[in-house]
Amino acid sequence: MLNGSLDLPALTKQRIENAIASLKYQPNPHARRLSRGRSDMIGLVVPDIANPFFATMVAAVEEEANDRGLAVSLYATLNRTGRESPIFGCLSIIMSTAWFSSPTIPTTAISRLSSIEQAR
Repeated sequence: MLNGSLDLPALTKQRIENAIASLKYQPNPHARRLSRGRSDMIGLVVPDIANPFFATMVAAVEEEANDRGLAVSLYATLNRTGRESPIFGCLSIIMSTAWFSSPTIPTTAISRLSSIEQAR
């Protein structure tokens, strides 16, 4: 009903809409991700948020994501290569779209994410 996939009688639809309004219903983003098979979240991985280049890039990605109704989850590796693989592992599970921006991303991490995405 909420996503427009059901054709309901007008009275039923009105009763549902009234209940949504009176209960101040908000969709659960986790349930939506499960039912739709994708996330409205972009994972952005940068080595250092204090670096003006990456800070500017993060701001631009945030603005563009917002314009498209998406949220950004920011991960900073703190310029430590060992932090990247766990972050990418997390992203491959919870995100459908991920941005990566790091000159030190291991090729194995990129290959792993690519194979997971292709399997979807």
